[in-house]
Amino acid sequence: MLALLFAPCESPPMSNTALHPINQAKQIAEEIFGSPVFGFRCLPTGNPRYEIGEKMDNSMDWQDDECTGEERPGACCLNEKIGLEEAIRILKSYHGKDCAIYIVFGADGLRGQDPGEIIINQPHVGAIIQ
Repeated sequence: MLALLFAPCESPPMSNTALHPINQAKQIAEEIFGSPVFGFRCLPTGNPRYEIGEKMDNSMDWQDDECTGEERPGACCLNEKIGLEEAIRILKSYHGKDCAIYIVFGADGLRGQDPGEIIINQPHVGAIIQ
């Protein structure tokens, strides 16, 4: 079962249904950046490493499963074009079931080295899916 953690809204949704996590993240992101980019990132569960709205650290560069010690210009994520359900499937299959999926937004993004990867500049957490 997925549990979604949301930041509080300044105004309630127009209907009785909760906002979809991507829409919730976009609402927060647009308040900060105006025209943000989005992606999905996976981190170990437990106490979330980041809170909603908090700025994330930049990712480290990895080559052949080895950390190079060099920092990337943002957080490495799956591009939002993949879609939420597909991102969950990919990230959970790669990182295992004991992880949290973060919907990440930022000022802009660069194409990453891997298929479907985006490096999000000034990354912030929009929502957490556990």
